[in-house]
Amino acid sequence: MPAFSREELLHIARLARLMVPEEAVQHHVEQMESILGLFEGLRKIDTSAIGPVLASFTDLTLTPREDVPIPSLAREAALTPSGRREGDEIAVPRVLGGTVGEG
Repeated sequence: MPAFSREELLHIARLARLMVPEEAVQHHVEQMESILGLFEGLRKIDTSAIGPVLASFTDLTLTPREDVPIPSLAREAALTPSGRREGDEIAVPRVLGGTVGEG
């Protein structure tokens, strides 16, 4: 089974902006090792006799549909399910740090 380290898990969690409680780190490391082990098993399967999947779609003809304008949602209908709003805009957390409403 491939080794997956605590440091790798915490690095990926940081990149994904996820907080992993200390007591859950080992559990998640074990889960990642298990998942990577499944991929390792797939890698061992002999697929040399299997052709590219795309080959079965080479005779497919794509016919684009006609571009017909349709009415868009009313502003209120689009904003209602969004949750948090600031005036006529949807409020979302900053991607590069900070929180909603911060500078």
